[in-house]
Amino acid sequence: MLNTAKRPIILAGHGIMVSGAMRAFEQFVRTGNYPVAMTLLGIGCFPADNPLNLGMMACTAKPGSTTPFRKPTSSLPSACVLTIASPATCALTQERPQDPH
Repeated sequence: MLNTAKRPIILAGHGIMVSGAMRAFEQFVRTGNYPVAMTLLGIGCFPADNPLNLGMMACTAKPGSTTPFRKPTSSLPSACVLTIASPATCALTQERPQDPH
């Protein structure tokens, strides 16, 4: 499914580091050329200097950063999200409220 998706994305979590699978995960991502976003605890499971690294995606991330995880309503949101070693909750996929001040 990931190989045939138009806009695949991986949401990576802390379990990748806990299980010692960082090298295998990096090889998987590079082979498939998949963009990777990480949960807060997953930061560090994929090299920060890799262009496929999208950074942290969560309700505490900068506004607009969760766009790839929303329902496909335009050409931007992902058509296929693979979650690896992460609890994919609404806290990870929803925008945080804007500060009115």
